[in-house]
Amino acid sequence: MRAVVVQAAGRFAVCEVATPAPGRGQALVRVKASTVCGTDQKIFAGQFPGTRFPHIPGHEFAGEVVELGEGVDEVRPGDRVGVEVHVGCGRCARCLEGLYQLCLNYGRAEKGHAHIGFTVPGGLAEYVAIDVRALHGRLHADAGGDALLLAAVPTQ
Repeated sequence: MRAVVVQAAGRFAVCEVATPAPGRGQALVRVKASTVCGTDQKIFAGQFPGTRFPHIPGHEFAGEVVELGEGVDEVRPGDRVGVEVHVGCGRCARCLEGLYQLCLNYGRAEKGHAHIGFTVPGGLAEYVAIDVRALHGRLHADAGGDALLLAAVPTQ
């Protein structure tokens, strides 16, 4: 698949990379719409401390579910979804208070945290394997119409 890859601060390219496979609790989403905002510019410039290079950015996107990982029954192939940028670990004090965007396990994927487009690959790619907790809208394929929900509006 093709993706924007930030190779180092100030250096990025559109590259061919392996299409990710969805893991347990994930869905593979075909990106249908994406945007770049001011925060992405900071990532490109190497000014966001949680991002490690090489990296696929993009946290404002929407798409269609095309494949399911093990244990996923919240969505199905063909569902159209918007993507939320934060997935908390679900276990720390902040997550248990509902403040998952302030997760104490920030940047620790092994603990269940994901900051999509920042600490894990984002939506400036053709496909993203993403935790189903980040998927919203969930317009089922049989809902009809051409509505596509955006995860967020452009901020710049």
